Amino acid sequence: MSVDGRFRTPARAAACLLVAGLAVTGMAACSGESGPAGGHSSAPAAPGHAQASSGGDLDATARPAVAIVGQYTPGGYKTSPVASGYDWATASGQRISESLPGAHLFQIACSGSGTLAVHLSLPKGDTEERVECGAKAKAVPFDGKLVAVIDGSTSNHGAYAWRIVARA
Repeated sequence: MSVDGRFRTPARAAACLLVAGLAVTGMAACSGESGPAGGHSSAPAAPGHAQASSGGDLDATARPAVAIVGQYTPGGYKTSPVASGYDWATASGQRISESLPGAHLFQIACSGSGTLAVHLSLPKGDTEERVECGAKAKAVPFDGKLVAVIDGSTSNHGAYAWRIVARA
């Protein structure tokens, strides 16, 4: 039995689907503590409200944001993230906390519509970035410790994705 011209057996088709699924969920891997007060969780902070207002499956909704954030890696940085994740664009108070030796780059993008406020605490000082959904990923270089608090809005639609890549 053949699934289609590319797969000769159902087992091969299932294996290919598994590999594709692992690639998507690999972006969802997070480091740090869980929950809004501790660190970023790839699950929504308030599942019922976030899913209802965003309209469905987080993994599927986040795919465009994951693609945007992974679209460009500046020269001098590795392409594989040391930490990454995603959440609904409506989520507020999501915290990412990383303490990493050496130079790194924090990238964040949002798909859908709306704006995210990203409050950053870095060794060189605190700053705030605005991330427009549908625009290119924002990139913030840092050395050592990064704390990012991501605030979405209930009027946003879609998801955001973030990653941290190391200096090559």
